Amino acid sequence: MKRIYTLLMLCIFSMTLFAQTNPNRLLVRETTGNLKGYLVENIDSIFFDKEEGRVAADLEFLGYSTGETGDTIRLAVTRTEKCVAYRIMVVPTTVANRLNTDAAVGSYLEQKAPNLFYDNFTNAEMTGFDEPFKENSDYTIFTSGLDKFGISCSASRVDFHTPKTPVTGNPQVDYTIDDVTYNTVTITFRPNEDTGGYSYCLFDKGELQAQYEQFGAMFGFSSIGEMVRAWGIACESEYTYTYPDLKAGKEYDLFVQPWDVNGVNADMSLIPVMTKAYGGPGLAEVEISIGDFKANDEGRTYQLVTITPNENVSLYHAAVMEKDKYEQNGGDATMLEYLVNDKNPDNPWDQYWDMYGVDNSGWYVDPSKTYIVAVAAKNINNEWGPLATKEFTTPGAPKAAPAKVMRNGMQQRIAGAAKDGAKQLALPKMAVKKTGDGMKLIQK
Repeated sequence: MKRIYTLLMLCIFSMTLFAQTNPNRLLVRETTGNLKGYLVENIDSIFFDKEEGRVAADLEFLGYSTGETGDTIRLAVTRTEKCVAYRIMVVPTTVANRLNTDAAVGSYLEQKAPNLFYDNFTNAEMTGFDEPFKENSDYTIFTSGLDKFGISCSASRVDFHTPKTPVTGNPQVDYTIDDVTYNTVTITFRPNEDTGGYSYCLFDKGELQAQYEQFGAMFGFSSIGEMVRAWGIACESEYTYTYPDLKAGKEYDLFVQPWDVNGVNADMSLIPVMTKAYGGPGLAEVEISIGDFKANDEGRTYQLVTITPNENVSLYHAAVMEKDKYEQNGGDATMLEYLVNDKNPDNPWDQYWDMYGVDNSGWYVDPSKTYIVAVAAKNINNEWGPLATKEFTTPGAPKAAPAKVMRNGMQQRIAGAAKDGAKQLALPKMAVKKTGDGMKLIQK
């Protein structure tokens, strides 16, 4: 009760301040980030209430079928004692996994499925979906229970998987790896006569599931095979392709999704791929030299640093940090722990984290400060060598020269040259399976 009283007094005090400054809107921001506003002139009073008990519409999945009349879900819905009404919706499980709080579900259903239901069901049929369900895919049914004030409270969730459509024949794609270099892989695909077509897509080793969870909801994918088919290069017959701009000594997973003559997905196959690696089995070490201190056309200052690996280095990671911060954060031990990560801890999508050969890049720094360059390198056997460091102090005035493409590090880094031409995907808005006005929930 004390907390409620305190909140009430705070609200009254805030309204008093409002009156002094003549605002005419009352705004409430929810934990989901949604903002609700009210005209002050339309507000009669503000008060708090306390309700005991869970407010939800619990779900039980009873079955799924599809046919000429469309998709049908059988389910039971049971409202709790305090649940006056509820909203219900079906979404791909990739979308559902992002709605990880009751508030998030309630807000989402309020926007996407605003219709309210008031009845309990022991054996209901849910029909009338805007779009057909995809075969061999994961979906989730959500409800959000509303209390007597119309507030969305607890969510209920149940997952189900649609059956796989029988495949005609035995679609398969054989392959040969024709050539492997430090930066390319050439492969030839040979589909059999049962294959209506196929799509192939390359991922970093072990990254397929993470990519699906990251982007599946945005693209509306409800299965991994659907994602590979959509993102990959589609072919119908024998085809030879060379993957360019790969990283040296890196393992990749090449997934091939074939389909039959009717377009039904068959089993997906995995082709492990690895590029040639630089370096040797000995101790991986680098030399660091400090070049000119310059400024670009905008007046931003940077320090040229040259890193030269020995013959054993397969790849290396580098960072630049102010000396004071370097020492405060644990010095060499902490920096080595940071640099030996397979991905940039501050930016997992950093395309330039792995460095190869002699690198002569600029790093954005300030005049009249002391910095530490730190480099960790590993050999062809993935054994990390000792941490290499170099201290330098920037002068007060730089030489004038234009800077090139930026790269990321603990200090921002300027690339000496474009490395791999990586492009950023333009991601569409989240796609969902709607349960619009045509959706029906009928007791059977």
